Amino acid sequence: TAALTLRCVKALLATDVVRILVLDNASEAADRATLVSGLDELAAAKGRVECFISDQNLGFAGGSNRLIAASLADPSITHCFLINS
Repeated sequence: TAALTLRCVKALLATDVVRILVLDNASEAADRATLVSGLDELAAAKGRVECFISDQNLGFAGGSNRLIAASLADPSITHCFLINS
């Protein structure tokens, strides 16, 4: 859910994780709005959060592959951890 994801992102921001990529994997409109709004607030404060939106549910593997591809495209990213909510 959006609330759990936002709690996780807030906890990660308290660490030295450099960048956090989040995928909304075709959530319902209200949940997506909550997630995007919450991440926008966190990104404005920290500048380390990026949200990707998928209108089609890609499943865990498909969603993970999308974020891993984004991570691999950025040479400053050296590690990738996956968390599912």
